[in-house]
Order: sequence, then C-alpha cells, then structure tokens
Amino acid sequence: MQQIIGPADIIIEAWDIFRRRLRIYAEFVVWWVILSMTQWAVVILSRTLVPDRMLRFLVITLVSIPVWLIFAAITIAVITVTAQDIRRKEPDVREALYTSFHKLLSFVWVTVLKYALALLPSLLFFGPFMAYLARPSAALGVATLAGALAGLILTVAVIIWLKFATDFVVVEDVRGTAALRDSRVLSLGRWWAVMFRIAIPFLFFLLVALFFRAVLYLVLGAMLGDPRLFFGTVADPEQITVIHSLVTSLVPQLVAGFVLPLMVAADLILWFDLRKRR
Repeated sequence: MQQIIGPADIIIEAWDIFRRRLRIYAEFVVWWVILSMTQWAVVILSRTLVPDRMLRFLVITLVSIPVWLIFAAITIAVITVTAQDIRRKEPDVREALYTSFHKLLSFVWVTVLKYALALLPSLLFFGPFMAYLARPSAALGVATLAGALAGLILTVAVIIWLKFATDFVVVEDVRGTAALRDSRVLSLGRWWAVMFRIAIPFLFFLLVALFFRAVLYLVLGAMLGDPRLFFGTVADPEQITVIHSLVTSLVPQLVAGFVLPLMVAADLILWFDLRKRR
C-alpha cells in the first residue's frame, strides 16, 4: 500500500489553498460575521424585552436555529469551493451556494447521525456511574472508571471512522447511512495512520486560532484601557457591558471564519488521498 500523505504536507497544502482562495473565503467570513452579529443582537434585545430567563433562553434558541442552519450552509459552500480547488477546477461561488442549500438537509442529518453515534459509547459509563451514586462501592468505582475509559476509546474510534461522512455528502452526493459507511471504509486497516493525520493538522490550526484570538483580545482590551479585559471568566454574563459582549461574541466567530477553510482543506486533502490509495 502506498504511503498516505503526511501531516506536514497536509498543513502546507491546506495553507496553499487558503492563500489562493483567500478572496472567496473572505466573502464567506463576511456572512459569518453578519450572522454572529445577528445572534449577538438577539441576545442583547432579549435581555431588555424578555425578563424571564427561561423564556429568554427559549426565544434565543428558536431564533438561533435558522442562524445555525445558515452557518451550516456556509460550511457546505466552503467544502464545495475547497474541493473544486483540489480537483484543479476554478471555484464557482454561485454553484457552491446552490450546493449548500440543495444538500443542507442531508448535511445536517448526517452530522446529527455522526455525533449521535460518537456519543453512544459514553452510555457505557452512565450505567455503572448511576449505580455507584446509588450505592458507592470499590467494585462499582472500578467499573465506572473502566466504563469511562472504554467509552472514551470507542468515541474516538467512531469519530475517526465517521470523520469524512459529510465530505461524501457534499462532494459525492452520498446520503444518510451510506455516507457513514463509506467514511468508515476509508480508515479500515489504517486507523492509526488516519487518526494522526486528522489530529495533527487539527491541533495545529486550533493553536493558530487560539493564538490570534488571544492577540485580538489583547489589542482590543488595550484600546479599552485594560489588556486583560477579555481574559478570564465573568461571574454573571447578564452584567457584562454591551461592548464586552460584542467583542467576546464576534472575535471568536471572526477567527473561526478564517480558520474553518484551513481545517476543511486539511480534511479534504486527506480524504482525496485516502480515496486514491484505498
């Protein structure tokens, strides 16, 4: 079997794609920020207009559902544009947007299935844990720890198996459980190799995102008179200022909007390589 593309090569190629298509990705980031501001405005207005916290939570949740669906559509568009670049095609934003809404329901459904299956092994932990709470004992304590460890291992295994399911949905128009099955086939016999090639680029770009978020918080805090303003926890989120709320809502989403294409590119580069070498 030919050697799978290495983690360093994945990171380099993902960065090259990002540089080539920065203008397109920046357009998506604009929409990402607009949606984030919409969510922030809903939260701020609900504090004024809906005094009851439970009712306010329900209002925010209901309004957030269509916003998150549009977030998902943007993610699909990013996947489509990136896949077109990897295939040496000129990205078509209009086609990407059409694809995003055409495949939105399938994308959401497969995403729900993927995370539900990933969380399922954690049930191995809850049985012994509930029994331990009802009647603590050394044996049940050991069983609880064993269940937690087994659940964690199986959860990671399922995440790797199903990692590429949404790529099959968007790029190849494979639906439902067929996308889950095809994703699992890609890692058969090479799970550890696939896991490292998923984890290393992900952690690298995550650290990049955390670094730039911290820098933005530091700069904005200094402009407002306290460089540490946006670091640490807030005792009561209801009492923070509007400016503080705006910054802590938009900065993470702005950074995420730029890092998302890098992570998508890394996943797709590996996905195309695995399919070529299976």
